[in-house]
Amino acid sequence: MNLQESIRRILREVRVPRSERVELYKDENIIVVVPLTHRALKKYAHQCQWCINDDLDEWEDYHKGKHAVIIQRNPKKPKIGITGNPTASEIFLLAKWDNNQSSFEDVCQMLDYEFRNDRTMSDYYVTISNDINNFATNIVYYSPENGVYDQEDNFLWNFNIEINDIPNVKPKVIEIMDDYLQENEEMSLQESIRRILKEESLKQTLMDEIMRSGIRDTANLMSVDVKELLEMVGITGTKEDMAFLIKSIMENEFKEQVKYCSYNIVPGLYSNTLYVFLPKPLANVWTLDEMVRYRAEELIGQLLYKLGGDLIRGHNIYVYNTGDC
Repeated sequence: MNLQESIRRILREVRVPRSERVELYKDENIIVVVPLTHRALKKYAHQCQWCINDDLDEWEDYHKGKHAVIIQRNPKKPKIGITGNPTASEIFLLAKWDNNQSSFEDVCQMLDYEFRNDRTMSDYYVTISNDINNFATNIVYYSPENGVYDQEDNFLWNFNIEINDIPNVKPKVIEIMDDYLQENEEMSLQESIRRILKEESLKQTLMDEIMRSGIRDTANLMSVDVKELLEMVGITGTKEDMAFLIKSIMENEFKEQVKYCSYNIVPGLYSNTLYVFLPKPLANVWTLDEMVRYRAEELIGQLLYKLGGDLIRGHNIYVYNTGDC
């Protein structure tokens, strides 16, 4: 069976359910898929030397749904080097020597070839690793965060090879992959956050951050919207929840925009009443004083509405300019 027939057999055999993979792109030259299960990965990459093929935990924790597999539909025949091995395999083993992971003697033994000395090994390594055609790019792993790997598990970024250097991978394809993978990465992060926040101690840590930095900044830090942030920490709209949110807004977002002396939250039967005390006016101008108090009251109402996640309801706001500060 020749190489092209072998690749076609791979594509025929990888008939996994749609729920286990996403086909991002397909044309006459390449197919780009995102494996969503370890079974799908192993079928697509069974000719690859990637460690995740045999490490389910590594796959689940760091790679699931976060990388694409690019398969050349018209694969090239592997180049053979001076050792009689494919050049991509030579590069992988010579890189171990270059990184002091394997000795000169061990690499010679693994390649079943005797280099004259370190210098000849180094010169050969530099020569073959400077040509992308010496890498195994018929099937490639790609992640915007984790890099590009060929079939022999050579980390192509180490050789200044980018995803746009891979045959038939056009800017349009890169854009499609990046848009999907980066969005999926953000979703995975949010799922991880939700899972972590099931632990009460970490939930309290996030509550402390809301009180210290404000609702808006904490939501931005977690890459979620305000409503989702409040759901994460279990805020449901009780009187205690509303008082917590009002206090956070007064201590952060409102303080950034308006100078005030103090405030007081008075719980009611179903809602809260907020009393805010602004500094005494410098001039006894009734219209100006009225405008300042009105604008402060309006701003508080807007912040409570926008940052309260629709949970701060039925509140009463009273602003006075009798503060002593």
